[in-house]
Amino acid sequence: MRSIVTSARSLLFAPFRGVRAFAAGLARKNREWGPRIFAWWWWRSANRPHVLDRTYQEMLDELPDDAIGLDLGSGNSRIRPGAVTVDTEAYPEVDHVCDATKLPFPDEHFDYVWSNAVLEHVRYPWKVAAEITRVLKPGGLAIIQTPFFENVHGWPEDYFRYTPNGLRVLFEDLDDVASGVSAGPGQVLPDIVQFYMTGLTDLQQRGALLNLWAVFVGFWLLPIRYLDRLICKRPFFWKLARAYYFVGRKPV
Repeated sequence: MRSIVTSARSLLFAPFRGVRAFAAGLARKNREWGPRIFAWWWWRSANRPHVLDRTYQEMLDELPDDAIGLDLGSGNSRIRPGAVTVDTEAYPEVDHVCDATKLPFPDEHFDYVWSNAVLEHVRYPWKVAAEITRVLKPGGLAIIQTPFFENVHGWPEDYFRYTPNGLRVLFEDLDDVASGVSAGPGQVLPDIVQFYMTGLTDLQQRGALLNLWAVFVGFWLLPIRYLDRLICKRPFFWKLARAYYFVGRKPV
């Protein structure tokens, strides 16, 4: 009799267990796909920050193919085929895992040092700037790009934001070759609106549904990202930039 009751109970509750398993699977997929949608939408789609002034990138491209370069804070990439890569994490593309305040290279070794969105993540940027200057050859270029009006990211390793004069002071031993706005205010406003419309949420840590909502909201805001091209001649355009760049040359 007990076995009959047990069997009947199993048959009765089997559909509910199936629904529960299905719901658990959906929840798992939601958590898995959230970060993927975030990475695509914010850094690889048309919603990514649009670079307005490419001077610093063009100066890198104009360097000779045999120029000896350092890609500082490279992550899992390499800015040029012959560049030496340095990072604090052992990504497959990293040649040297080390602290940027103690670079394992001799004085006056590199023709250029490239640092893109890195200095906000170091605790002692003045020490890193001194190391960059030390390893540059006379006449070598430091090509630096840093965020200004951008959300806190890479937490807890996010410490500083820099104005154009802040970068000049940081690299005061280098001659100012070029500086400007790499990404303007048109790259700031859509981010803020999306942040509000998703409930001031850390989207990178949330699921697919909320990230899809952010994509929907952001799609209608995409035209704003192209306004920088129209307003970049305004006198105070630079004051609310998303990011600045600085190119300094080591005196001969």
